[in-house]
Amino acid sequence: MLKNIVLISLLLLLQACITSNSFATEKSPLARTFDINSETPKPRGVTRFKNERRNEEGRYALVIGNASYKNSPLDNPVNDVRDIATSLRRLGFHVIQKENLSRKDMGDSIREFGDLIAKGGVGLFYYAGHGMQVNGKNYLIPVNANIQHEDEVAYESVNVDRLLAKLDSAGNRLNIVILDACRNNPFARSFRSGSRGLARMNAPVGTLIAYATSPNSVASDGKRGERNGLYTKYLLANMEIPGVEIGKMFRKVRRAVRIATNKAQIPWENSSMEGDFYFVAQTTVVNQPVVKPKEPSTNPCDPLTDRSPVHCLFK
Repeated sequence: MLKNIVLISLLLLLQACITSNSFATEKSPLARTFDINSETPKPRGVTRFKNERRNEEGRYALVIGNASYKNSPLDNPVNDVRDIATSLRRLGFHVIQKENLSRKDMGDSIREFGDLIAKGGVGLFYYAGHGMQVNGKNYLIPVNANIQHEDEVAYESVNVDRLLAKLDSAGNRLNIVILDACRNNPFARSFRSGSRGLARMNAPVGTLIAYATSPNSVASDGKRGERNGLYTKYLLANMEIPGVEIGKMFRKVRRAVRIATNKAQIPWENSSMEGDFYFVAQTTVVNQPVVKPKEPSTNPCDPLTDRSPVHCLFK
């Protein structure tokens, strides 16, 4: 009888141990409330997600300065493009900076730029150097161009329409094209048309085209001894002003150039933008609470000094 009692007790004890181990193996509701791999407990009913990095709008720029022309070298485009590139980098742009390019190199750079802006965001193309129009088409002149006659321009230069087509196919939100390329045409003597400056172009949707001067006019390369061309000089002075929308910024540049040249050069823009853009957003100003000055106390013991009445010492 005693042996049976002992045997039954051992069987009950063994079953209790098995049940306890099985319960410990499975997470209890309380255990499931916490992430054991994390230092921070996870509240019941709340799913923890890994924080995703905010996808901010990209800014990409291609800046080209051509100055080392064999027939008609220019003084300032290299300085212009270096200063513009520096400013754009401060403004958060990824900048492709090029100087004194051949026709092939200009085409390759435009292709590289197009691949970048296809990612989305804002694209900016800046060019300083010789440019001309032929039969209503605008061309940017490489430094190795060998142009003897007007009909050779299309084969020796880069058609601006090629750039605009690349911007249009990218499908990004906004593109800005700045052409400081209306300087005197070094090949004009052999041309029959006698056209000056650049011709007006239609901007693709979401594009702003800015010219250093109005269509069919010539822009200044800058005064002798100055670092920058006149248009770029005032562009640099206004790009980094906080809180100025791009349309207003170009109007400020236009006014400054018009005054500086006594109306001889008037910058011009053609835009099909559908929204606003700021090179530098308005700085947020936090209003601090106004602290009223403390009214003077009428208590002769406040503050307590060595000149206070004697009774103040025994209060």
